Amino acid sequence: ERIAQKNDKNRIQELLRNLSNPGDVSNKIGIPTPDGLEFIKVKDIIRCEGVQKLTKIILIGEKKPLFSSYNIGEYIKLLESYGFFTCHKSHLINMSFIKKYHKEGTITMEDDSFVPVAKRRKKEFLDSLTRL
Repeated sequence: ERIAQKNDKNRIQELLRNLSNPGDVSNKIGIPTPDGLEFIKVKDIIRCEGVQKLTKIILIGEKKPLFSSYNIGEYIKLLESYGFFTCHKSHLINMSFIKKYHKEGTITMEDDSFVPVAKRRKKEFLDSLTRL
């Protein structure tokens, strides 16, 4: 019983630390996967892509992406305060991992993937680049 109380206390302290530092990229988030919850650092997320009712999460140094049962909208709400940008209705990118912006409206990310920028979000995206 004491061990369970200690574990609960540690989880509550971690939650309070994360809540007191919103936007701190060293924070961890829990990703619901088919196997359970996987805790990853926000700074390790390159991008998120909505795939039907799932979200594909691409991480630094990982060959395989994580698939989450949450839709992309949940991650948009969760990660926008951490420097992420919704460049398209199904793409959420970490602004720290942009490699190149192409005039035709695509972005090359650090993992060499191409992400589209919606026409209606292009100006907002370019404005956010100037703030980096």
